[in-house]
Amino acid sequence: MGDYQRIPHGKALQLIDCKYVVLDCVAEAKAVVPEHVSESTSEGRKHKMEEYQGWFDGGCAPCNPGGTATTAAIVKSKDGRVLLREGRLVGTGKGMSNNVAECASIIRVFEDLLPLLPAKVTIHGDSRLAIKQLNAKWRVGEGLYRSVALQARALLGRLRSLGWQVKLL
Repeated sequence: MGDYQRIPHGKALQLIDCKYVVLDCVAEAKAVVPEHVSESTSEGRKHKMEEYQGWFDGGCAPCNPGGTATTAAIVKSKDGRVLLREGRLVGTGKGMSNNVAECASIIRVFEDLLPLLPAKVTIHGDSRLAIKQLNAKWRVGEGLYRSVALQARALLGRLRSLGWQVKLL
């Protein structure tokens, strides 16, 4: 996978007719905010655990594999504050696929959460493959996406080891 290149919001997605992904995610983010705040104990004190929502999507066009792979990632706090909203170019040509883009997009969500204090996060995506693999329901295969899938799995493990409660849907 090549280096990420930051693209102004929405532009890369418009090039491959995927702008709807970001718009749908934003609309969904406003509608899916849990009503409760859980409490946990740390050294005998109670404190409110923050809650976040995340969305990821990726695609490769005009051909898959071998096209232009792009991502969309959103992270919002419970109060609706947008922490991350971006589209990125993953790369073009050989080595790019829909699965590479999907894994790269969830990596962006995980990277955005890492510097925050551990909390609860529910992450939504339409990639059955990425979600099943990260939930340890399916193994990671030998496809083009293998290295980014393993990187996503490692980041998820790191978040959980720091105390994050991660739910992937």
